Amino acid sequence: MSRLLARWIVRVTILGLFLARSSVVPAWAFAAGSVPTPGPRPPVTLNHGHIHIQPTRPDAQRLIQAMAAACTSGTPCQNVTYFGGPVMSQTTSYLIFWLPPGVHFETDSTGDANYEYLIERYFQDIGGSSTHNILSQYYGDISGQTVYPVNNSALGGAFLDTSPYPHAGTYADPLLDSDLQAEIQSAIAQNNWPTDTNAM
Repeated sequence: MSRLLARWIVRVTILGLFLARSSVVPAWAFAAGSVPTPGPRPPVTLNHGHIHIQPTRPDAQRLIQAMAAACTSGTPCQNVTYFGGPVMSQTTSYLIFWLPPGVHFETDSTGDANYEYLIERYFQDIGGSSTHNILSQYYGDISGQTVYPVNNSALGGAFLDTSPYPHAGTYADPLLDSDLQAEIQSAIAQNNWPTDTNAM
């Protein structure tokens, strides 16, 4: 797999590929060891037919405590280690909303439109913010020169794909990693999106 495609997959995975949150379950969600289980989980409850998986408050507190302990046990916390690979100096994000007929991000099409608007608004606003500025402390080596990312990010486009999922998106028939890769490649081709180093 190319590094470029891997970067697209990572970004889209982080964004959940904007799959309808009803009962769509990607296969990679069940990979062994992919979800830590530090404590017992409460029963999953449905909210308007959607399942939202988030760490419980006790799990989040344990994670925070473990991170704090790691920084105070005689070894100071370190920045992210740079291993010599390419670094995106600035980013242009391209969003994929995969929403087949009859499937919703929210409870209805009005909610879907608002959901898409809010995600797009986030990517329009994040560049230049104090939150995004934390990236400027890291660096990369480009042709022997140290280059720091700039606090600059833009929304390059958004694509609403209403084609059906190739699998049911259930526990019995989950979406596969190859399905997500194919969807990303299709969106890039249909929209003539760039595939340069800073495109995500």
